[in-house]
Amino acid sequence: MNLSELKKAAKDSIEILFGKNIRDFRVEQIEKASDNLDWEISVSFLMDNINIPHVKNIIGMPGLSSMLPYDRVYKTLLISEEGTFKNMKMFKDGSR
Repeated sequence: MNLSELKKAAKDSIEILFGKNIRDFRVEQIEKASDNLDWEISVSFLMDNINIPHVKNIIGMPGLSSMLPYDRVYKTLLISEEGTFKNMKMFKDGSR
């Protein structure tokens, strides 16, 4: 697969998992997986910020990142050489 095909496979997979309401999709990194058969593709995209708190921090104001309307989400996907989604890494912080 070439880079354009890998990017399309990654974006299609993200849209299936998170819906088509993603913005500013970016491919951050592409590399062959350790098995040399698949591709690890790290991507980022913007989604509506669902973490806007209703409580204030220590100084009485919400944190700057919590006031932004969008949240940048980072994911690493495993895509087969044929362009099929195989899995997505989940990170410790539990983000989306």
